[in-house]
Amino acid sequence: MANRSYLYGYKAGETPEHRDLSEWKTNVPLLHLLLVGVDVEPVPTAIWSVEEKIALSGDAPGGLDLFTRFLEWLAPRMGAQAEEFARYRAEALELLGRREDERYHLELGEIFELSGYELDEMEAQTRGFAGQAAGIVTEAERLMSEPGAELADSTDWLLREAADMNGSLGLYFPGILYFHLG
Repeated sequence: MANRSYLYGYKAGETPEHRDLSEWKTNVPLLHLLLVGVDVEPVPTAIWSVEEKIALSGDAPGGLDLFTRFLEWLAPRMGAQAEEFARYRAEALELLGRREDERYHLELGEIFELSGYELDEMEAQTRGFAGQAAGIVTEAERLMSEPGAELADSTDWLLREAADMNGSLGLYFPGILYFHLG
């Protein structure tokens, strides 16, 4: 196992149903949670053969809209990383924009395994991440709607650290993942 979170696009009836989008090492980054946070729900994993719901699913059109608006809002706040951010932002939006996903699917099992959780604990943690993702959506909307709001004004620690390109942001959308479902 590579100990990553994996983000896929999902469209029922399409082959493959899950298409590679993004991955992040050793934690679940802000942008993965933001994309699945609209109409988020725990769902069965597409990777593991278990009954427990250790993955998340969220509304793709709503998540993409929020993601796009958030990246636009975040751009002037990136400081010295602005050029790198602009490049990764363009790549992510190009990849996501050419797809017609119905849902985003976030696999969390490897991250939980890294922490030593049993399956029942993984399922409980997944419900916790669903709540966190929904909260991030609400908080991102609040920040973007308040004139003059900055990252430091956020009540969510992941949003406060969003300007960290190599830490908690997760703006990496290669379109081919270590754990490829197609």
